[in-house]
Amino acid sequence: MFPSSSPNSKSLWYGKFLVVLAILVIAIAVWVFVTVSRSVQKNLSSTFNVDPNAYYAVFLSNEQVYFGKIRTTTHSFLRLEDIYYLQLTQALQQGDTPNDGASKRSEFTLIKLGKEVHGPKDWMNINMQQILFIEELKNDSQIVKNILREKTLEKTPKSNDTPPEDSKENKNSE
Repeated sequence: MFPSSSPNSKSLWYGKFLVVLAILVIAIAVWVFVTVSRSVQKNLSSTFNVDPNAYYAVFLSNEQVYFGKIRTTTHSFLRLEDIYYLQLTQALQQGDTPNDGASKRSEFTLIKLGKEVHGPKDWMNINMQQILFIEELKNDSQIVKNILREKTLEKTPKSNDTPPEDSKENKNSE
């Protein structure tokens, strides 16, 4: 028969077979993982068509909602720019004082990101795992109307910036 048919050589051959099999299983697992992760990333970008001019509402798991323009998405992050958020303020009804059991009414104020004390830039990368859902906003939504109104106000010069021509002439004649 075969010279290597002793019991020791069979167990040695069986051990080598198990090592080769384990390496093969690990290689297949890595290949499957890489293929699936690439597929997920492609599906995110292909199924989620982003209009670069549209505003979106991004609802997060911490109950915060940000409004802005989506610039890029990956399987891990979404980049949002030109960002606004709502801040809740409680106001007393007119004529009421805090001591007479006055009713408070809740008001929301639209805040532009970047005006906070810590001065963040007007963009953020949001972890995809923190996003509950995303909605594209209509151009006639109250949020979009308020954003566009604020942008218009930012572009118009304030009356205090330049003195009127009359006041310059009056100073020269004195």
